[in-house]
Amino acid sequence: MDSLIKEKFGDNFVDKLELVADSLFFEEKKNTTFEYYEVDTWAMRKNNEDQLGGDFIINYLNEKLPPKSSFRFVSNIVDRPHYVIEFTVDKQGETKNVEIKERNNTEKFKGTDKIILNEISKIKDWTPASIRNEPVTAKFQRGVAIESGE
Repeated sequence: MDSLIKEKFGDNFVDKLELVADSLFFEEKKNTTFEYYEVDTWAMRKNNEDQLGGDFIINYLNEKLPPKSSFRFVSNIVDRPHYVIEFTVDKQGETKNVEIKERNNTEKFKGTDKIILNEISKIKDWTPASIRNEPVTAKFQRGVAIESGE
């Protein structure tokens, strides 16, 4: 089939078709919110090479805990109480629509929901995600686990 397409339409036909399809997809959705898997580059912390800031969110949340807290936030959610947080980074690099999508054994850590929602909402200096080098609004998820000091 590939040889028939090449013969009839030329060597680069499929590549050109993919570019047109990408362009149409982007134009149709450019003023909406993209899912993380639809973007070419994820949101990054300004002046940082790590997508989604690496452990920035974890470190940032730990700074907001009360002194002598009995727990801390960590990124590895395996076998730990944890949250799955969803948030949007808009075209201007601001955090929007922070939601907790999943809770797992977090009941005994009172107030952590509020800390996570309030503090992540305050982050305003992202380099936004992009498609075809154009900044876009995109939705991301991040796991935040709790490591107890007990």
